[in-house]
Amino acid sequence: MKKKLGTYQGVQNNAQDYLVVFSQASVPTKIVLNNKGQISGLLFESPQAQFVSLEEAITKFKALPGKVSFLVQEDKTIKAALNTKTPLPVGSAFKLAVLKALKSEIASGKRTWKDIVKLQPIGCKGRMAKITVWLLLGITARHL
Repeated sequence: MKKKLGTYQGVQNNAQDYLVVFSQASVPTKIVLNNKGQISGLLFESPQAQFVSLEEAITKFKALPGKVSFLVQEDKTIKAALNTKTPLPVGSAFKLAVLKALKSEIASGKRTWKDIVKLQPIGCKGRMAKITVWLLLGITARHL
């Protein structure tokens, strides 16, 4: 429990309910007492992760090793950004999705591991166009 929630910080009273606070999460809690003041019901709800501010998130991302890039956007308003012009490889994550789809088609008998599967563009523009060019080259399981 300590690994997932962190260290115990305290309990907050929210009218009739309680919030058990840990360093990494909080646990909404309900308690029912009988007419003698004894506990007759106790419910621990699902833990709720503690969130950090965008400024703190940016600081933590900057401290990570290697190249880091992210963009937080709500509608057309940019809320936070870091190195958004820096191109980063997404090939490995993409390969997992392709491998899953290919494995499914092999299991159904539609394809074999020796097949070359030519992927089609999906109307990408801008930065995604670079990925589309790579997709058009076609991949096989040995590339994954």
